Amino acid sequence: MEPRVNKAFEANNRLTTARDASVPASHLNLKLQELYVVQEFQEKVQGKIQKQMREKELA
Repeated sequence: MEPRVNKAFEANNRLTTARDASVPASHLNLKLQELYVVQEFQEKVQGKIQKQMREKELA
């Protein structure tokens, strides 16, 4: 996903250059941080599900 976010950021800034507008790099950094947090959350949820499944198998 990170390459997609970077590609979208670059494409958007290329398209808006003619109108003298662009997305600041700080916005890109925030979107990448959001991506990492969501990924970490999903990994924790998946780990919890797997743990519950293992506990069920042992019961």
